[in-house]
Amino acid sequence: LKAELENVESISATDDTLWRVKIECSNCQEVSPSFIEISSKEQVDVPGTRGVCNCLYTCKSCKRKIQIDVAPKSLTPYTDSEKSSKIVSFEVRGGKPCEYQPADGFTITAQSGAVFEDVDLQDDFADYDEKADEAVSVIDRKSV
Repeated sequence: LKAELENVESISATDDTLWRVKIECSNCQEVSPSFIEISSKEQVDVPGTRGVCNCLYTCKSCKRKIQIDVAPKSLTPYTDSEKSSKIVSFEVRGGKPCEYQPADGFTITAQSGAVFEDVDLQDDFADYDEKADEAVSVIDRKSV
C-alpha cells in the first residue's frame, strides 16, 4: 500500500477487513477474470481433506483448486506516506496474488488519536477530526 496521508497516524486492517485480489494460477498462469473476496473470518472446507481455508478458488481455465488464507498475525499498520509497505500477507497454495483492490473494514487513526472505523479505501477518504479541529484524509492510494 502507498498513499498520501493528511493528519493520519495509521491505517490498520482488522479481522473485518475484506480483501479483494486477483489470483494467477501456478498451473496454467491464467489470472482470475474478476477480484476474489477474502475474509479472515470465513472458513471453507477443502474438498478431499480435513483442512479449511479462508477462500477456495477454482481456476476458470484448468479447474485447479487454489487455497487462499490471510496469513495469521500478518496485519501491519500503514504509517508512512513517504514509502510503500506491506499491510497483509496471504498464504496461497496453487497460485499467487497478482493484483489487489482495497475494500472496507479499515480503521484510520488520526494524529490526535481520533478513530474512524469501517473505512472503505476503494476511493479517497476524507473526514473531519473534531478533537483536533482539522481535516483527515487518505488520497492517491496505490496498491503496490
